[in-house]
Amino acid sequence: MLCRFCQLEKVMTREHIIPRFIYKFLKSATPPLIGWNERAGKLISGEATIADVCGDCNGGALSNLDAYGKSFLEENGFLSKIYTKEKTDINYDYDRLLRWLLKICYNALAAKNDPGLAYFEKHKDYILYGTPSITQKQITLFIGLASSVKATDEFCAQYPELVSKERLCGPFSFHINEVIKPYLEYNAAVTGITIGNLFFHVAIFGDFLLSRSMLINTICDLSNIKVMNPKGSTISISTCGMTWLERGHKQKERETLTIAPKI
Repeated sequence: MLCRFCQLEKVMTREHIIPRFIYKFLKSATPPLIGWNERAGKLISGEATIADVCGDCNGGALSNLDAYGKSFLEENGFLSKIYTKEKTDINYDYDRLLRWLLKICYNALAAKNDPGLAYFEKHKDYILYGTPSITQKQITLFIGLASSVKATDEFCAQYPELVSKERLCGPFSFHINEVIKPYLEYNAAVTGITIGNLFFHVAIFGDFLLSRSMLINTICDLSNIKVMNPKGSTISISTCGMTWLERGHKQKERETLTIAPKI
């Protein structure tokens, strides 16, 4: 069988769609955590994997990207049970961050043969090797921060470990969003990843039937959603005008892990 990344005939292994360190973190938290399995159409306690990646890619470049993702979240304070900051400075390595996010989205889309898969597939060498280099006209990365919410008395009593002293709740969750279907008609694939209150949008452009500036204006219609600078290493972000709960209600539960009970 050919490996989906390196395209070589090798022994396949199971690659985690959601990085393994995320599962470890979630399983160490309270209350108990669950995941959504798209194919089964139900909530499960297992770990979502895909079996078309060879051991060399899985344990090599892709593992290194997950290691960077873990350090990125830890350094910037997002690998925590709750997050209540209204603004923060994000330190990042643009190339490794983008490759890590693309890897996660590519695996998730491959698992369900999503119509947007081809857009990510053409960048598999960049994900794996970091080459050829990517311009913002090919892929644009957006970043934003959602607000925490005020918890009810009932929630505070039931889940005190998920509420701050100010009775604010911003629980850790991990969502891989669907590709937004209407954009595909204009040769662009737009998807994203939500990590607690932090979220990213990834836009991959085809032959530019859709204006990049128009897409930027559409995605940044909420204040403070920003385009990440490939040449930068720090970006200041503040809340975008929506809570994590409001954003969550606008997304389907596809390839989702969460510890956010109803508030």
